[in-house]
Amino acid sequence: MKTLRKKWHIDVLHHSHTDIGYTARQELICRQHADFLRQALFILRRIDRGEAEEQRLFRWQCENWWQIENFLRFADEAEQADLIRYIREGRIGLSASYLNLTDLVDERALEEHLNKARVWAESIDAPMQSAMTADVNGYSAGLPDALANAGVKYFYSALHTHHGMYPLHENPAFFRWRGPKGGSVLTFVGEHYHWGHVLGLCPNGVSSFMLNDDILDAIEKGKILSTDAETTEREEMDLAQTRITRYLSGLEDHGWPLDFVPVFVSGILSDNAPPNGRIAERVKKLNERFDGQITLEMTTLDAFFEKLEKAGLPIPEYSGDWTDWWADGVGSTPRSVKLYREAQRKRNLAALLDPEQKLMDRELYRRSGSEMMLYAEHTWGHSASVSDPSSSLTSEMQMKKEAYAVNANTSAGELLDGILEKMGNRTIYPDRDQCFRVFNPYPFPVTAPVSAPLLGWESIHGCIQKTQPLALKDLSTGRLLPTQTGFGPRGRLAETFLCLCPGESRELQIVYAPSNQSMPPHTAGMCADGVIDQAGISDLALPEYIETDFLRLRTDGVRGVASIIEKRTGRELISPEGLSGAFTCLYKATPTVGPRNAFRRKMGRRRETVNTRTFAAKPRNFSIADQGDVSVSLKITYDLESTEECSLLLKLYRHLPRMDAWIRLKKKSCADPEEIQIVFPFQTDGNNETWIDKTGCVMRPGLDQLPGTCQQFWCLQSGILRRGSTFDLLIACPDTPLVSFGEQQKAPVELCNGQSITLNRGEIRSRIMNNFWETNFALDLGGWHEFRYVITLEPARNPEDQFKRCAALATGLPVLEL
Repeated sequence: MKTLRKKWHIDVLHHSHTDIGYTARQELICRQHADFLRQALFILRRIDRGEAEEQRLFRWQCENWWQIENFLRFADEAEQADLIRYIREGRIGLSASYLNLTDLVDERALEEHLNKARVWAESIDAPMQSAMTADVNGYSAGLPDALANAGVKYFYSALHTHHGMYPLHENPAFFRWRGPKGGSVLTFVGEHYHWGHVLGLCPNGVSSFMLNDDILDAIEKGKILSTDAETTEREEMDLAQTRITRYLSGLEDHGWPLDFVPVFVSGILSDNAPPNGRIAERVKKLNERFDGQITLEMTTLDAFFEKLEKAGLPIPEYSGDWTDWWADGVGSTPRSVKLYREAQRKRNLAALLDPEQKLMDRELYRRSGSEMMLYAEHTWGHSASVSDPSSSLTSEMQMKKEAYAVNANTSAGELLDGILEKMGNRTIYPDRDQCFRVFNPYPFPVTAPVSAPLLGWESIHGCIQKTQPLALKDLSTGRLLPTQTGFGPRGRLAETFLCLCPGESRELQIVYAPSNQSMPPHTAGMCADGVIDQAGISDLALPEYIETDFLRLRTDGVRGVASIIEKRTGRELISPEGLSGAFTCLYKATPTVGPRNAFRRKMGRRRETVNTRTFAAKPRNFSIADQGDVSVSLKITYDLESTEECSLLLKLYRHLPRMDAWIRLKKKSCADPEEIQIVFPFQTDGNNETWIDKTGCVMRPGLDQLPGTCQQFWCLQSGILRRGSTFDLLIACPDTPLVSFGEQQKAPVELCNGQSITLNRGEIRSRIMNNFWETNFALDLGGWHEFRYVITLEPARNPEDQFKRCAALATGLPVLEL
């Protein structure tokens, strides 16, 4: 056995990793975690009564605030009082993080739930200094600001490097992580949250995770841990002594600057695990065996971080995005992610309309936020979701996960409807006057299209003319606005565009457009076939060529949308370096060899290998789907591998530098690792520096990141900004959050070094769906899908302001029906 060069201290953090749905039904997980805290209280009470002296070192660390909140739902007054007492005594540790979250969560919901934890801790006169997560592989650069604003000083990450990686090229590591707004937290990146099982700290819960040592060989051959309880206890103690010594010796060899290190352990070898008083007994026995050379102590996060601060070592500082290696898992459920993001927009608009919460139903606001947090939680389904996708349990748990998004959307919709009703919105009623109020709730001017519905049963002044075009009249001036009539749900839509200052509103009314009484113009371009297709006409709309006040678009039979010219500067917006036209779908698949789970696991952090096949959508038909005074719409149908239907509907606004795009697919089911990306090969008249907005921050992918982090994909909030000299190009992504840049190389994975300028300027790829993961996430992508995008050219502004406009583009201007 190796000889250690210094005396060591191991801080043992006993916790339960929260996976809502991974090991059992979601509602059962809630009940289990409430009981886990109840069991921890039971152990501590027995110790206090002198009934478990051998467990007196026992401490319990709550992984998140949700565990406390969930317990309080089930606990009686005596249990709540005991919990508060043990927290104050430092025997149960708090964590301010609500759950182990994905980057889907938005800044408002995140900060609200951090503050809930802070307020509760203040109410019981206990500090809420620490936050932790386990399992998840990354966080937005805005997290340190959110934590610091909630009074949190310390952050611990017990991440899982399955398909992931430690940041900073080190493990373990500690540093001060600073957010873009100046908030900072002392951060520790530790081993996997089951590392204590590898070191033998949990009786009958030994693991060899990430190890392939001689002890694992002995376990697999049945030489140890396979006889009676007494022998197993002795063998586990020997195993613990050996592995702990080896682990600490490795830290010494690596130059670890401290004489202590934290280790997490659960009560059984499982996620969603109960507390286990026998861990305290194991700690006591190991201390006796190590005889002062190594001391183990059960502790809490607060106590560990206070020790780390007192160590007095220099603490390096870093800022940047800790990009999540697991972010692409949300692409396995594109429909419910779309609903979730719509719920965010509804809830955030409600908060914008009613900042003092005088009009809203506060219970709906709370409920929608709670459902959103549960959907953003990192567990997507049962552990057998890929190995056994047809099982009833797998299907049940996936549907319940998606129900969080559905319920959040429903609650947010009811919340917003209630506010709009109190602001004057009315439901349908007979003989209504088709009057509407459009208003701008944003703190900046907005120019945007606006639609008002005329339902199929409605008349205008007692007259129903189903073929007569509609017009929108500005009631303040009596003037008819440029209007285009289109089809809408159960009727027709009248569309115009408005420019509104902050707080400005406009009342409009649908009327029938006056009959055209003009004679044909005396020009050579007026032809008897009614087709306008001569060059030089400023508002041409042909499948090959469309021109608006701001843009000139060309198509061809190979690339689809092959050219878009910004007319003011003459700049080509589609990069000549791309192989595909704008909005082209790419289908990527890697044929499975052998068992599904094992094959995916071996792909590691790569999402493409030399065996991956890429298919670009091939244009089949081009047509003008609609045109009028407001916009012209181009439809392209494509042939694409693994789809039954694939189409693009691209609407160009005649008097705005804006395009709205809808990608529609009917996807076939496939069990191979597969993905669909949409190509946005856009460039500006500048250096094309690219920004995205993430939770609580804006950042430049490949540049504003912690060293050694993921640069294969990012999970954004509202959209993508490509900066120019005289104009910026902004892409709002209401439905799908995953984005990457450039073609993925079939090569070893390159980690971010903060200097990936070529990547940052690379071709934009919206990654709309995938099924890469071998566990937890959904396997089947089949069915009907639609994804919307808004592309605008904006005057050059700072990125923070652009992304506020991007969020407004996705949400639109509210319209009240009067």
